[in-house]
Parts: sequence; C-alpha cells; structure tokens
Amino acid sequence: MISQKYSNHKIFIFLVWYIQLSKVFFIKSPKQLLFAVGLGLFSEFCSLVGSALPIKIILLMGSDSIPKYFPSFMMDFGKNNLIYLLTLASIFCWVLFIISELTSDKICQSSSKKLIIQSALKELSSRDREQAKKAYERYTKSISDLIFSLVAFITILFIYPAVAYVCLGYLIFFYLFLMLIFSIDHSKRVADTRQRILDWIPASSNIGFFAPFLFMIFDYTQGTSPGILYALISVILSRQLLRGHMRGLKSLNLLYSYKTRNIIETCYITKS
Repeated sequence: MISQKYSNHKIFIFLVWYIQLSKVFFIKSPKQLLFAVGLGLFSEFCSLVGSALPIKIILLMGSDSIPKYFPSFMMDFGKNNLIYLLTLASIFCWVLFIISELTSDKICQSSSKKLIIQSALKELSSRDREQAKKAYERYTKSISDLIFSLVAFITILFIYPAVAYVCLGYLIFFYLFLMLIFSIDHSKRVADTRQRILDWIPASSNIGFFAPFLFMIFDYTQGTSPGILYALISVILSRQLLRGHMRGLKSLNLLYSYKTRNIIETCYITKS
C-alpha cells in the first residue's frame, strides 16, 4: 500500500513538472513549438506512406492485373505505369521525411538557443547547450509521437474497430504491468530491473504488434475480416500506433531522467 502511494505520488510530481515545462515552452516559443510538433507529425506520416507503398508495389508486381482492392481511380493507369508511379511516390515521401526531420532539428536548435538566451544563462558549456537542445527535441518528439498514435488509433477504430480494441487492450496490459513493477519494494535490485524494463520500452512495441497481427489472421480465417485492403492498412497503422506510443513514452522517461531534468530546470524552468 505504501509503495502504491509512493508510485502515485511520483506520477503526480512528474505530471506537475511536465505541465510546468509545457507552459514555459508554449508561452515563450509557441510558434516554433507548434511548427516542430507539426513537422514531427508530417515526418511520421511520410514515413508511414513511404513504408506502405513498397508493400503495395510488391502486391501489384505479383498480380496479373491491378487487384480490385486498389482504389478505382488507379485502374486507369495500367499495371506498369502504376508501379512506376507508386515507386516515385515512395521515394518522394522519404525525401520529404528527410527534409522535415532536418528542418525540425534546425527549429529545435534555434528554439532552445532562444530560450537559453531569455533565461540569461551565459555560463553554460557547449555540452550543456547540446543537452538542452536534445531535451527540447525529446519534448517535441514525445508530443508528436503520442498525437500520431492517437490519430492512428482513431483511424483504425473507423476502418477495423476490433483491431483498435486489441491494440488498446495491449496498451492497458502494458501499463498495468508497469504499475505492478513500480509498486513493489524499492530495493537496488528492483530499481535496476525497472531501469532495464524502461530501456526495453521501444522493443515492447514489436512484441505488442503480434497481438493485432495474430488477431487479423484469426479474423481472416473465420471469414469476418472487412477485406484485404482494410487489413493491410490496419496492420501498418497498428505497428505505427504501438511504435509511436512506446517511443513517446521512452522520450518522456529520458526527459525526466536525473541528468536531463537538471539541465531542463537550469535552462528553462528555474529562470522562467
């Protein structure tokens, strides 16, 4: 019971700290922050489309004609022309992804520099400035990852509701597992185990992906699947949903780590 209260207290402290940090960023650099988050969402979208198109190209190459589950407006292009068009579109998406990532990095660098200047801290070393920039970048990435995960969940909810519920069930199970681990005693060995679990957060999305994937296979064999195209879109989105969510959670963990938290409080919060 005491451990559970301690865990809840730590969560409350983190939420207050995160809200305070968000308030500083939104008040002092609202345009740059929104632009950086928007670019993060755009780069995620480009990555999603750029990864999905090669799958469609392979499916198209293995068919004698354009499959019926392709959109009707694509039927007029012809098989070979459509392959070329989708290939160019995939390359274009990855080019846009690289540009948006580089632009986002520049914005994070200029925004963190502006905030440090406003805090009147001239004695910061170059290493501390780089850490402050990375912290600002992690903050924007955490927001864009979690928002993109929410958008992916809502999209799956409309096209394949059962898969959305499976993904939600896995996330609930994952958070219950974390709550269990963090509510037990606080010995050194348990603390080390917790840290290893937090380090493996991104990898847990790969494990969790098997839940919606296996469900879709079962649903297809039972003849209740909404169709190949919806299943294909849902399997890609479910992977992005889980990966984005776990990556955002990892960013929040790194953001609140002892060393990074000290840099953030020194550069952004303390003097605000």
